[in-house]
This record gives sequence, C-alpha cells and structure tokens, in this order.
Amino acid sequence: MLYYSGCRCSEGLQVTPRRLDAATGKVIFRTLKRRRTVYRGVPVPRRFLNELFAFAEASNTGPDDRLFPWCRQTAWRRIRALMDSAGIEGPQATPKGLRHQFGCHAIGRQVPESAVGRWLGHASAKSTRVYTFVVGAEERALAERMWS
Repeated sequence: MLYYSGCRCSEGLQVTPRRLDAATGKVIFRTLKRRRTVYRGVPVPRRFLNELFAFAEASNTGPDDRLFPWCRQTAWRRIRALMDSAGIEGPQATPKGLRHQFGCHAIGRQVPESAVGRWLGHASAKSTRVYTFVVGAEERALAERMWS
C-alpha cells in the first residue's frame, strides 16, 4: 500500500474495502494530519487494486472493516522485517522512507508537483517541493537527460 500510494502508515491502516474505488482505480485515504476530516483519492495500478479486493474477500473483511487490523507499531515492525529480508537498509527501510521514495519517483517521472502534493495529502506546495531537490545519482541522471 505504501509503495503504490505514498500514504502515511496510519492512513494505510485505516483503509476499508469501501474505500477501494474500482470505477476510478483509486484508494481513498482519510488524511490524518489535519484537524478537519479530509479524504483524497490516489490512483494505484489496477492489478494492485484487484489484489486488495481479493485480499478483502479472502480474509472475509466487511465493507467497513479495516483491511489491515494492526496497530501502527505492528505495521512498522512488519515493514521493517520485509525490508530486512530484502536487504534494504537505512532511512529508506521505513514506512516514511517508502513515502519519500514515492514522492521522489513521481517527481522523477515528471508527474506535476500539484498532483504529487494532492496524492501525498500535503496542505502546502512547500511540503511537496522537497521532492524536487535532487542529489547524487538522481542529480546525475537529470544532467544526462539535459545533455542528451
């Protein structure tokens, strides 16, 4: 969920089958960082959305039951264990690291900043702009694209 949507861990844990929108191909997240309730739809690959529907059906999840009935700490530990088994280390081996990679990947694929900000649930464009600052291999790839 984090990989395909860039959602916050706590937002992903709140998803129910009713928040899977087959018509638009989106997962609907309730933004938890604001005082008022705000929902946002994030497009995800159809294949992944179908897997979520199948998972909900196989686990006998009701339309308003959470797909992942874990606390945030359990989800964090499970993600960390998956990262360890994949040999991924460092700050990117966390739920927040996956969210950050989603933002960087979207900007790197030339998705407009406004769409990335909306998908990530940012209240300010300033929050999204951090994903446009590139260094290292990303900076080199941009330069090579400019020179070609």
